[in-house]
Amino acid sequence: MISCTYTVKSKPLISIVMNCFNGEKYLSDSLESIQKQTYKNWELIFWDNLSTDRSKEIFESFEDKRFKYYSAIEHTTLSRARNFALSKCKGDFIAFLDVDDWWSLNKLELQIKLFADPSIQLVYGNFLVNNFKKKSVIYGIPARKIKPNKKAIMYNFNLPSGYILDYLIKEYVVGMMTIMVRKEIFLDYDYQFNENISILCDLELVLKISSKFKIGCCNTVIAHKRLHGDNTFNKDKEKILEQFNKIYDYLYSKPDIFKKKSVDFFKDRILYESLIYQISKYSILRSIYLFLKLSFKYKFRFIKLIYLKFL
Repeated sequence: MISCTYTVKSKPLISIVMNCFNGEKYLSDSLESIQKQTYKNWELIFWDNLSTDRSKEIFESFEDKRFKYYSAIEHTTLSRARNFALSKCKGDFIAFLDVDDWWSLNKLELQIKLFADPSIQLVYGNFLVNNFKKKSVIYGIPARKIKPNKKAIMYNFNLPSGYILDYLIKEYVVGMMTIMVRKEIFLDYDYQFNENISILCDLELVLKISSKFKIGCCNTVIAHKRLHGDNTFNKDKEKILEQFNKIYDYLYSKPDIFKKKSVDFFKDRILYESLIYQISKYSILRSIYLFLKLSFKYKFRFIKLIYLKFL
C-alpha cells in the first residue's frame, strides 16, 4: 500500500473543477472547504450550467482571486459540462468537487505528495458518508445502516493502490470527490468524460485510466459525501442501468484490456442493481429471477441489505 509520506520539492498548481446547476443550498460549505485547504496553490474552475438560483451570488460572495467563474452558453449534460470546465484548467493537476459535498482540510496536501511517484496518474481516497435525510439509509461497504444526522466511513477496509484495474471492475471504490489526476491524462492521452455517459462518466474514465496507469490511494478520510433529499444519483434508476450496460459493452468489446472474469463480475453488479430496481417496482417474479442469477457474493450482499432494512 502506498502511504502518504512522499515529499515534493515544488508546489504545483492544482485546478479544482466544480460543476454547478442550482446548487445554492449547500454551495457555501463546499466552497469553504476549498478555501480553507492547507495546500494553498490552487485555482477553482466554477462552471455554472445556467443555474436559475443564487449559486452565482453565493460564489461571488467569496472574495478570492483563486475563484474563477464561468457560465455555460447553453445547459448541457454533466459530462459535457465537466469537459468544458477541464478546458479552462491551468494547473498541472486536476481535482473534482460537487456542490453538495466537501473536503477534509488537508485533502489536497495529502494527495499531492503521492504524485512524487512519477508513475502514478490518479490518486483517490476514502470518505465519510453524512446522512442528512430524515430517515436511516443503508450505505457503505460493508453495508451498514446510517441513522439521520449520523455519519459512517464509506469503505471500512484498506483501499487498493497500484495497477488495480481488475479490482475496480469487480468492486468500484473511487469516489468522484476524492479524485485527483495529472492534467497530462487529458492532454497527452486525450482522455475526457464520455458525453454519452453522463451520470456514470467518472466510473468509465477511471476504468480507462486504470487500464494503463498506476493508481495511488490515500487510505484516510479526505472528503465528505452529503446524503440529502435532492441527491440526483439513483433518482433515474433506468438511466443509470442503461449507462451501466453501455460501460459493460465497452469492457466486453476490449478483451485484450479487460479480463473476461472481471467483466463478468461487472455484469453481476448490473444484475444486482437491476434487482434493487425491480424490488422498488414490486416486480416479484422478475426480482426472483434476477436473484437466482446473482453470484454468491451478490446474493450475500442482497440478503444483508434486506436484513439491515428491517433491523
